[in-house]
Amino acid sequence: MVFEAIYTADRCKHQSKRYCGRSLSLLLGRRNAEGALEPISYSTRNLWAQGIARGMAYLHSRNVFHLDLSAKNVLISKDNVAKVSDFGLSKMRNGPMSVTSTGMGTLSYAAPERLQRREGGLRGDKLDVFSFGIIVYELATRQIPWKEWRMEELLGRCWAEDPAQRPSFLMILKRIECMMASEGAQTDAVKGTK
Repeated sequence: MVFEAIYTADRCKHQSKRYCGRSLSLLLGRRNAEGALEPISYSTRNLWAQGIARGMAYLHSRNVFHLDLSAKNVLISKDNVAKVSDFGLSKMRNGPMSVTSTGMGTLSYAAPERLQRREGGLRGDKLDVFSFGIIVYELATRQIPWKEWRMEELLGRCWAEDPAQRPSFLMILKRIECMMASEGAQTDAVKGTK
């Protein structure tokens, strides 16, 4: 649900008129006193996925791309409705986009073509769909696909101001291989779920 939209030449900013609730990210990670994840029913998670998809379909029908869709940018209201929020990177469709014109967004939700900085022809609708897929995975498993290997962590190390803190390519390669093995196992687990 979107409360208010402000359009400029090529940007679209949406602002919520009131606080909507807690972030999906927070709810998915919430634990009880014993340290176990608090249960969230399958039907509730489906309801949230449907709400996010409905909100994104509305935005895309208005030629608006979110470009930073993530669990932290989805709010769950007191009446259990998922609402897309934080439109700081959103953009209106007005031709091909470039990485520099869109910003990067939340790295663990970014599509490969965005991470590879492919210039020209980035499609905002497809970038948002990729991010939605990560959210659906989170709803199903209660973790992000790259849990064992966080892209932000590796990028932070590669970009360390102090060169001595940057990893060797051997270490980078080991981390990537570890991530790929973990991703393959998790993908197989998701394929086996009903």
